[in-house]
Amino acid sequence: MTIYIEPLGGLGNQLFVYATGRARAIDLNTDLQVDLRNFRNYEWHNFELQTFHSQLSISESARFPKELIRRGSDWSRRGFRRIGMKPRFGSQNYAIEESTVFDTRINKIPDGTTIRGYFQSHLYFDRHAAAIREEVRNPVNPSHWFLETFDALNALPVWSAIHVRRGNYVGLSNMGLAQDDYYSRALRLLRLNVNSGPLLVFSDDIEAAKSMAALQLTPSLIQFIEPPSESSPLESLLLMSSAHNLITANSSFSWWSAWIGDNEDRMVICPRPWLDDPNFNERDLLPPNWITLGRA
Repeated sequence: MTIYIEPLGGLGNQLFVYATGRARAIDLNTDLQVDLRNFRNYEWHNFELQTFHSQLSISESARFPKELIRRGSDWSRRGFRRIGMKPRFGSQNYAIEESTVFDTRINKIPDGTTIRGYFQSHLYFDRHAAAIREEVRNPVNPSHWFLETFDALNALPVWSAIHVRRGNYVGLSNMGLAQDDYYSRALRLLRLNVNSGPLLVFSDDIEAAKSMAALQLTPSLIQFIEPPSESSPLESLLLMSSAHNLITANSSFSWWSAWIGDNEDRMVICPRPWLDDPNFNERDLLPPNWITLGRA
């Protein structure tokens, strides 16, 4: 049979539900299939799980009862309507996220179950971390820019990545932005504890990142990465994942860059709180070896 996933959001959020479904599919020695109906008329993000050698097949079959269907654009305009949503768990072979903390029941779902939600915790898939990391690190048809940049960065003895998330966060009051002061303190902490090397900044709004006071450093210390149009979001994520140290935004995109490249010698600094939503419980979001700093 098959485990089914119904992803939402950008690459980072898609990876969370992919990894959750993939881990359970490995447990059951079964297939993984994705339904793309949420990406019909979706204005903010493309489906990205086909940009690496993922172990899934694609379906747009009408397997969901009408009362459970929400178009992706409906979810996005309401600020990713995950917080406060209380659907049923496990009814009609659905595993539907009820809260933002790790739910152990996901590890017991039977073959044939559809997984719906964000499932933003490493605890859903840490047991198969090596397999999932290997899959995501293997892009499909990588651009020449990515291959050249990856080789150039790997030739450096040490370098650090900084992620600045803006984009649609600017218009979503429940998300919140990592402020200039956060990046100043994160850079200070990084330099006090490790050799940071050159700093490479990645952002969905690189001009906004260039204007931040914390990042007004000499060109020899900092570089702003501007991928060409043919480069997929996965390529920037994988470049960040290869950094020796990483300062993240409150973004699932940089979360995955940190997790894919995680090792004992790497310093990962993350903002807190993760969201400006009192109903979001980030207890199970971050691995214990990552360092958090106040976001404001």
